[in-house]
Amino acid sequence: MSYSIDWIDTIKKETKGINGKDFGEVQDVSNGYFLVQRGVVNKGRFCTSIF
Repeated sequence: MSYSIDWIDTIKKETKGINGKDFGEVQDVSNGYFLVQRGVVNKGRFCTSIF
């Protein structure tokens, strides 16, 4: 099964894990990575590979 995703369209979208865990909102996509931010006051940020 093959998926074609326009990763730029994922910016400002919520991300969820396999078990339904909320990871946060995609803030940026570049160089094969995307930046996700969670929280309003206590912000947590992490970067992960697209592939």
